[in-house]
Amino acid sequence: MVGAEVPAVFVNVSGGPGLGNIAPEQADIKLACRGPGHGNTYAICSLPAHPRKMLDLTILAFELSFKYRHP
Repeated sequence: MVGAEVPAVFVNVSGGPGLGNIAPEQADIKLACRGPGHGNTYAICSLPAHPRKMLDLTILAFELSFKYRHP
C-alpha cells in the first residue's frame, strides 16, 4: 500500500481484560509506526488518550491519509 500510494486508515483497539495478565507494553505502537514495508517506511500514527480524542483523531487520520496518500 505504501508503494502504490493507497490511502488507508487502520484501527488497533485493545479491549478489556482477557484470558490472562494484561501487561503494558508498546509493541503494538512500534509495529504500527514502523511495521509497513521492509522497515524503511513510516506510517502516520495517532494515539488518543480518551474517547473524544479518538473521534477527533480518526477524522484527522482520514484527512492525512488522503492528503499524503499513505496509510
